[in-house]
Amino acid sequence: MTFAAAWTKTGDLIDKHNATGVDQRSSEMDSVVERAVTDAIRLIDDSAATGGQWKTVHKEEGMVVCRTELEVDGQVVDRSRTVCRVPGVTARDVALFFYSLEHKEKWDSSIDSISTLEQHGDATVVCHILHKRVWPTAQRDSCIASHVRELGDGRWIVVNESVDHTQASSPRSCVRATSSVALMAKTVLGADGSCHTEIQYLASVNPGGWAPASVVRALSAKEYPKVLRKLSEACREHAVVQRNRLRERGEHGRIELGTKHQGQLLSQAA
Repeated sequence: MTFAAAWTKTGDLIDKHNATGVDQRSSEMDSVVERAVTDAIRLIDDSAATGGQWKTVHKEEGMVVCRTELEVDGQVVDRSRTVCRVPGVTARDVALFFYSLEHKEKWDSSIDSISTLEQHGDATVVCHILHKRVWPTAQRDSCIASHVRELGDGRWIVVNESVDHTQASSPRSCVRATSSVALMAKTVLGADGSCHTEIQYLASVNPGGWAPASVVRALSAKEYPKVLRKLSEACREHAVVQRNRLRERGEHGRIELGTKHQGQLLSQAA
């Protein structure tokens, strides 16, 4: 499938027969991705420098969840920020594992099925997700553009932005959920040669349909740590499996993260 199937930011479908063709659609996607990356970096850097307007709403061992209110397109929306660390892996490992559709169901238990709609190079993909139904609510689906990027200084970022796509119509029984998510990962090297990755996870989710804001906030504060804990465990397990396989082949010091991202260096591999 090519970019002849049009997509853009939620609410602004492009006619797939538009004479400007593939280049315009690629440009539209680049615009969405760039805005998401810029906004995420600004929020993370501002909060690190000043604390911003973030309010701590949940704490547990190794996890802190904060929340703030932002104005987006004239509407006030909640944005959460969850901070944690993952020992024994690099930011690159975490970012590529989080980005990979191949591994997503290993740590995101809400997914019933996922399908790729568009691939833009190795760094951006558009996918349609059908989420598991949580009784007694209606089943949800979502369509997201996901992008991964190295920022330098040991930092990597992944952004997931809701989009509309001509090949991602919601099933009749489903309610379309929308979200804006960013994962910032930074490698930290210890004096003893060890390493860990610091994660900042930004999320703003609209489940669609009717859901009280207080309920969504309460669930988010509890669910985000669960998701990141599963992600951390799955990423570490995957790294161990890959290192063991490579040792058997005599290729020390490398880790592979799926068919599209092979040969990743793991800084503390034996």
